[in-house]
Amino acid sequence: MERTVAWVVVGVTVAAAVALGYRQLRVWQWLKQHEVSLSPEDVNYHRWSIGRRLAGCFLLLLLAAMIAGIYVFEIANGLDDLVVLGQQVKGTGQKMTPDQEAFVYHALRYVACLLLVLMAIFFLVGWDILAIRQFGLRHRHRIREDRRAMLERQLPLLYAERRAMREE
Repeated sequence: MERTVAWVVVGVTVAAAVALGYRQLRVWQWLKQHEVSLSPEDVNYHRWSIGRRLAGCFLLLLLAAMIAGIYVFEIANGLDDLVVLGQQVKGTGQKMTPDQEAFVYHALRYVACLLLVLMAIFFLVGWDILAIRQFGLRHRHRIREDRRAMLERQLPLLYAERRAMREE
């Protein structure tokens, strides 16, 4: 059951990475077509976001490969065997052999690398969320300035119309 769930997680992760990567390539094509009509800040934002998201897709693929590697390289089975052996010799004072210790250290390094990849994915997600927030704030500020400029142009005309209507 554990292997089945792991292979489903690997399959879903690969599918998500490929789908998201394809979508970012389409956004890149859109950006090439509309680059002239966007502000330099918006072009820069889109370029960086595409880069961050493609890097995230690569890290997702790497994560899927590392999860698969746990089962392909028999790391999970080896650790399970060591746990069973440890329970059998519990209380006898028997120590691990050098080969077993080397395997445990190798497995720990492998899992630590897997966790580092996962942490890098979370870092990229956080960076992207902050960039999206800054993009939204910049555009909200721009909309507010446009609205203020429109009101500064329209209010004198509106006041003049109302004065003309009162004088009639």
